[in-house]
Amino acid sequence: MKKIWHFIFYGFYKLDYAIHLFTNKINPIVHLYKTERASNYFKKKGRSPIKDLNDVYENRTYGFSVLISQFIMHILLFAILIGIFNFTLIIFNLYVEVEPYMFMSILGFSIFLNLFLLLREKDYLRSFVKFDDYKKNNKRIFYLLSFLSVIVLFYISYLSFKYGSKHHSLK
Repeated sequence: MKKIWHFIFYGFYKLDYAIHLFTNKINPIVHLYKTERASNYFKKKGRSPIKDLNDVYENRTYGFSVLISQFIMHILLFAILIGIFNFTLIIFNLYVEVEPYMFMSILGFSIFLNLFLLLREKDYLRSFVKFDDYKKNNKRIFYLLSFLSVIVLFYISYLSFKYGSKHHSLK
């Protein structure tokens, strides 16, 4: 379970970093850095702003791609927990008036659970090293399974909202 959760996290990290690299191709600031005058200036300084920007996104500990992936994982787990909550109401045929603090407590629990599953002692960094060593075909299979599991989880959450709305009301 933990390995699958880490791979989904790895997939979001790689996806966000790939999007960043793609947007570098259309980013006008990056094209300004490539002009002759700017490139000469940065060569004298011994710096490459494009490489520095890529390093900010690629950093696996505190980079932007990791932060965005963490946010996505929190939202994904929140959707799963809301789906479980709604399906519990449906299965036991309960009616509950949902208060905003219920959503906040579920969100807090999902963040805490993600901190335990993903970020405790930087477990995901060891998993990232293992996933980098996988062959391309294995990565594709894992990416496909991760993508399908995310789609299924969101679909289940959608169904729980659709059919669970009879069992709760928002104040």
